[in-house]
Amino acid sequence: MAKPGEKHHQPNPDDVAIGARIRAIRQARGMSQERLGKVLGVTFQQIQKYEKGSNRIGGSRMLQIAAALDTPVAAFFGTGESDADLAPVFDCSQSDSAFLRTYLALGPGTRAIARRLVAALRNGDDDLMLDGNLTEIASPLPLLS
Repeated sequence: MAKPGEKHHQPNPDDVAIGARIRAIRQARGMSQERLGKVLGVTFQQIQKYEKGSNRIGGSRMLQIAAALDTPVAAFFGTGESDADLAPVFDCSQSDSAFLRTYLALGPGTRAIARRLVAALRNGDDDLMLDGNLTEIASPLPLLS
């Protein structure tokens, strides 16, 4: 919380979007924040700040992140022209890309529920009945790793 007289700065939406793309690509590559931080010579907390858009990423650091994730720098920037901006990075369909964007927009609690639902489906629980009550899947199913 900001002290009296201090301004609380909201992250720039562009920085948040770039950070979300970095996070999505990092996770798709199976790399932890800690591992990426070690490669870059920073703490995992700094990676968190980049991914949340709290700290801006300079050009040279962005080049380092792109190299560490084996992806072009352009993958971190959306053109705003189509929903398929992430598709070349993940080699997925437009609907997969739209699903990923929707997932990334969810809050942490809802993401946890979504991961549990996907884990249940992955484990062959095709008959999972939600009946409009997501709390049934909120605790007994394992999280995706």
